[in-house]
Amino acid sequence: PLCVSRHRLEMALRTYVTNEDLRVLCAMELEGDTYQDEPITSFIDSTIQIAISRVFTLTQLDVFGFPAIGQQYIYCMETSDVQHPYLHVKAPPASDVDWRVLHDGARLLLEKYRQQILEHGRIMISTDEHTSDAFEALITIVFKGKMKRIMNSNCGMFYMTNDQRENLLAMEIPVPAGFRIESVNADKDGDTIYSLWKNAISREVTIERLRCFPSICVRDSAGELVGWAMTGRFGQISNEFVMPEHRGKGLGRAVELALAKELIRKGRRVFKYVDIANEAVYESSSRSTKWTLWREEDGKRKPLYFRKFEIVS
Repeated sequence: PLCVSRHRLEMALRTYVTNEDLRVLCAMELEGDTYQDEPITSFIDSTIQIAISRVFTLTQLDVFGFPAIGQQYIYCMETSDVQHPYLHVKAPPASDVDWRVLHDGARLLLEKYRQQILEHGRIMISTDEHTSDAFEALITIVFKGKMKRIMNSNCGMFYMTNDQRENLLAMEIPVPAGFRIESVNADKDGDTIYSLWKNAISREVTIERLRCFPSICVRDSAGELVGWAMTGRFGQISNEFVMPEHRGKGLGRAVELALAKELIRKGRRVFKYVDIANEAVYESSSRSTKWTLWREEDGKRKPLYFRKFEIVS
């Protein structure tokens, strides 16, 4: 009986609720990354800082470790009444994957949020290839074949090392003549930003994120909004957009770096996900001295997937 109880404990989810719990988790995850240079810690560091701040209350952010003893996976699940569940998973390197642990943890998460997934009819999952595939296989089982993948975005993660962050802080960001960089006005700009964001979850969530998280825009001489970048729920730079008639002027780069600088000033890590299908942005980010691409030990790009699943009749 004692062995059975211990096994059940080991294979349970560990929930991180209090700020002290979250600080302990963050310290554990950052151990050995003294200069905050490792890409694998960027997501966890940023997510936990946001969770501790309690600044964004429109959605609920739950943080779990699995297994409860000797945890290998960190699950960060965002839920609310106004959006479908969004799961971000920090997984171990492919060479260290224990397939039984991977499948047990994925099943526990899906069962735990089964009702909310059914209510919204969708779930978004972001993680590496092995973990994405495991969740997809289990989604078929748990939801009896009634949930299908409707989106599969294959991304590269770009991040800034400590040296790159320090260099950016010391840099004057060039802004083309006739334009100015400033913080987004959520009340004034929110509807425009929401209407032009193809991956927006809801108007309410978009505007609240603009209010709560750092977001930067560029305006023309008449004060009209021509471009912007905002911070995602997990701390990443996201939704970078420049009006078509103003592209090719360097405004996208300016607004991106201005937001990165603001995040650095606030003690945050800087990272972004770029879909490899977005060739122009992916190639420019790869060439930029301001960004570092997360690569595997063999030098190849670390593939990260954003997959959305939907209940189909």
